[in-house]
Amino acid sequence: MALSSSNDFYKTIEKEARGESCFLFGNESYLVQDALERICHKLFNTPRPTLNDNLNYEIYYGGERDPDRVCEALTSLPFFADFKLIVVKEFDQFREKDIEKVTEAVASKDPSVTLVLISNQVDKRTKSYKKIEKLCQSVEFKQPYERDLPQWIQYLAQQQKIQIGTTESLLLISLVGSDLMMLSNELKKINIGLNDRHKISENDILKFSTHGKDENVFAFSDLLANRSTTQALALLKKLLEQG
Repeated sequence: MALSSSNDFYKTIEKEARGESCFLFGNESYLVQDALERICHKLFNTPRPTLNDNLNYEIYYGGERDPDRVCEALTSLPFFADFKLIVVKEFDQFREKDIEKVTEAVASKDPSVTLVLISNQVDKRTKSYKKIEKLCQSVEFKQPYERDLPQWIQYLAQQQKIQIGTTESLLLISLVGSDLMMLSNELKKINIGLNDRHKISENDILKFSTHGKDENVFAFSDLLANRSTTQALALLKKLLEQG
């Protein structure tokens, strides 16, 4: 299999997730987690199944350096079901020889097993990556371009059943940065302060954001240094209003 786009991956999972082998990697942890939750929702009808309640949901970590457990899980049958999900996080922390062992198991895994390998860093030049790419639907999740961030923030807000405009999105970016996971968490904090309201204002961001006024001043300086004029002006306007 070749490297897939995120849209192609979403279409595949929406159609059928059982028996798939997926390799998710990249520096945008929110999108990687979102992809995993889409698979879980397709299989278990919930984006966050618990290990205690689902005997056919298993998570392993490359940092544990125990590839034999992963290999055994890949070749064993589900427990009183016709599918099971195996997730291997921190896959890049396996030693090279361990990756080779797991790769062999992936090639002969039971058809009822859905496999998700998750890695933060990947060297696409390595033999192990090229082997994994042939066996799995591989998707790289990068941080969105700056011009697309307001739309992403509006999407994150919709997930929490709240609304945010473009101007407010730019202000939030100027305070928090471009990491989607951090932006999502910040929206959750702001949402708590909204009470019964569903629309985020600039004052809500400055009032309920965990970033204090001193941090806002530093953020303003950074925006100027990076020549992010639009975001800098939006932040300056609110700082002046605050006094």
